[in-house]
Amino acid sequence: MYKLIVVLICGLAFTPVYAVPLTIVNVSPPSINCIFDPSCRVVVTDTRDTIRLPTAGTNFLQSRTFRGQPGSPANGLYAYEYRIDLSNAYGITYIPCISSLTIEIGPVVSILDYNGDGIAGDQVYVVTGGGIGSIGLASADLVGNKITFTFSPPVCAGGRPGSGQSTFLFGLVSTQPPTPVTATVKESVGPVHNVQARAPLRQLVYVVSHLGPSGGGPTVSIIDGATHTVVEGIDVSGDPVCRPHCGGSAHDIAFTPDGRFAYVTHPCPHWVFDMSTNRLVAAIDTETDADGDGRPDCLDEQTISITPDGRFAYIANLPPISGEKDITVLDIRANRVVTHISVGYYLVRVVGDTPLFPPPLVSPDSRFVYVMFRDSRPGAGDQGIAVIETGTHRIVHRIPAMIEFPSMAISPDSRHLYVGHWSASEGRHQGIDIINTSTRRVVSRIGIRRDDFSKIYWMDVTADGAFLYAVVESSGGGPPAFAVIDLTRRTVLWVHNIPGAINPPSGFDITPDGLLAYFSDAERDLVYAVELSRGASGRGSPSWRRSVTIRVGLEPLGIRVRPIGSVTR
Repeated sequence: MYKLIVVLICGLAFTPVYAVPLTIVNVSPPSINCIFDPSCRVVVTDTRDTIRLPTAGTNFLQSRTFRGQPGSPANGLYAYEYRIDLSNAYGITYIPCISSLTIEIGPVVSILDYNGDGIAGDQVYVVTGGGIGSIGLASADLVGNKITFTFSPPVCAGGRPGSGQSTFLFGLVSTQPPTPVTATVKESVGPVHNVQARAPLRQLVYVVSHLGPSGGGPTVSIIDGATHTVVEGIDVSGDPVCRPHCGGSAHDIAFTPDGRFAYVTHPCPHWVFDMSTNRLVAAIDTETDADGDGRPDCLDEQTISITPDGRFAYIANLPPISGEKDITVLDIRANRVVTHISVGYYLVRVVGDTPLFPPPLVSPDSRFVYVMFRDSRPGAGDQGIAVIETGTHRIVHRIPAMIEFPSMAISPDSRHLYVGHWSASEGRHQGIDIINTSTRRVVSRIGIRRDDFSKIYWMDVTADGAFLYAVVESSGGGPPAFAVIDLTRRTVLWVHNIPGAINPPSGFDITPDGLLAYFSDAERDLVYAVELSRGASGRGSPSWRRSVTIRVGLEPLGIRVRPIGSVTR
């Protein structure tokens, strides 16, 4: 028996955040341009998107971006300017006015002197002299990572063509390059409208913990990758009817490819959150009522992956449902259970008190799901990798493999699997097997020396397919370390100790640019951020920069980087 429960709003608690007013100064060209280029001329990129107002004519939000050049005060920084233009929009029975623009920006650079008064620390500038428009800013307030720009007075459409208003260009500076985002504009009297814009690229990392930092229920902590600080928290305590029966632990999180929705695994039921509001929008009960007592059979741990095409979620169950159903398949579009799949025994290792329980590995082309298993049933094979075809949700092959720790990775082109090759006699990983996903055979092996490291806990491949990042056990059974493997040369590039880390990671993920890696420590309630450099091009050989320790909720497990350029709040 399966149930789909749709919940509109359900007792969510948010970490309190407060508005911080930003300093605003008025500027004029070309002096403002001199901040970004010694020639006092800048080369800009402009984009526009229509605001869906109930008017005739045309209107738009303009986003302008450019970069500080060598020799300028803003060298290497990124400028973001915006303008709302309603000059050619007009109404007949209703003339709309826009009172504010809200956009997710992240940290604002506060070291520049925009208006030339000799005092650094300006945060927002308005091009009031010699520029376009006539309406400036009353305030700019930072709440969390969102800035709300309030206009003074509101910018209005006209009563006839060409009689509407436009704001001045207003801007700020960030250390991060631009990416497409969704902003919101608010009518003075009326609705809020979504509109496309460009804003600083932000890496947001989501960590699922059994309890919040000060107790309470399970929490998802949101970490800003630019500052390595927790900027928000979501209470995911669970259904008040189900929780007394199944407990309140949450386990893992996964995002739809566009980043609009997050799925949080939970004993009863699983939660679906709208990331534009951080609000619960659906709950899905995937557990069966095997004993017929009218209550679901609760599970200890569950991890989740969503296919890149956004069609299905694959949930690994521990213990298996009804004793054998290791994998549950969800139809993402309908939020319903499609089927359960038995792979035998989903491979999980516990090191100390830390469970190593990675989610099912989905191929980037969405065709297959790979699951490590141990299965002593006749004909099933002793251990290896079960290959599930997403078109049929059936196991189509079992790849024999010498595995001990349940981590593996796949290349971005879906052509190769990377699996640690375990030596039982030596009690360590001797190498990383490279498996051709078409032939499902080992085609090569990357050797690991004794003095490189002993065990691979977690690993992932960079988005360009050039390197494999891994959290490993140091040589000789030492503390966790970070390793980089060159996949072109097929060699261990370097291994670096992680200051302060003593426990195996309970979760792991890397950013698409390969400049950040995150792993959780369930025993010490910490997340470690590893910063890397890849040269001026951003595509070079990775080198160590530093690691940062972040305190989150109690017993953090699943950790995921939210897709870049996804919908913002």
